[in-house]
Amino acid sequence: MVVPEMAEAYKRRRKGDLFRDVRMLPNDFDEPIVFFGGKDYVPLFCKLTKDAKGKRTVFYNAGRAPEAPGCSLERFVTPTRTNWHYECARKFAAGKERGAI
Repeated sequence: MVVPEMAEAYKRRRKGDLFRDVRMLPNDFDEPIVFFGGKDYVPLFCKLTKDAKGKRTVFYNAGRAPEAPGCSLERFVTPTRTNWHYECARKFAAGKERGAI
């Protein structure tokens, strides 16, 4: 989630903010889980899904792969820098990305 600085205060997220994000997946969840998002959210994804039994795949588009222990990493190459993950998710849903389930 990205919120512009001009948004009202309650809509903004900053790196140092604490959130009581909840993981609602059962511990024995064994379906694949796919992450499309910016590198700043990868650690939270890893934390919230660390007990899941299924394959976890993180798509990224930076030149350097993010730290994502226990996850498969798939680089999505595109010249788009902002909101690249929307393009990646569309291609994934259409079955056009390598990690497509």
